[in-house]
Amino acid sequence: MSCLRLTAVLIFAILGLNATYAAAGPCTADIAQFEAAIRQSAGNPFAGLTARQSVNAQLNRQPTPESLDQSPFVA
Repeated sequence: MSCLRLTAVLIFAILGLNATYAAAGPCTADIAQFEAAIRQSAGNPFAGLTARQSVNAQLNRQPTPESLDQSPFVA
C-alpha cells in the first residue's frame, strides 16, 4: 500500500470510529407535548390549517394595504 492510501484508510477509520449518533435529548418533552396536542385536536375541524396557501404566498408576495382593502375576507 502506498503511503497516501494508508493515510486515507487511517483517516477514514478514525473518523468512522469517532462518529457520534444523534439522540433525542432536550426536545423529547416538546415533541411529546406537540404530539399530544395533535392527537387531542383530531376531531376538531377548526384545528390546524384554516385555508390553502395561495400561489402568491408561495412566491413570497406579501399583501399590500390596498389588496387587503379589496379582499372580501375579514382578517
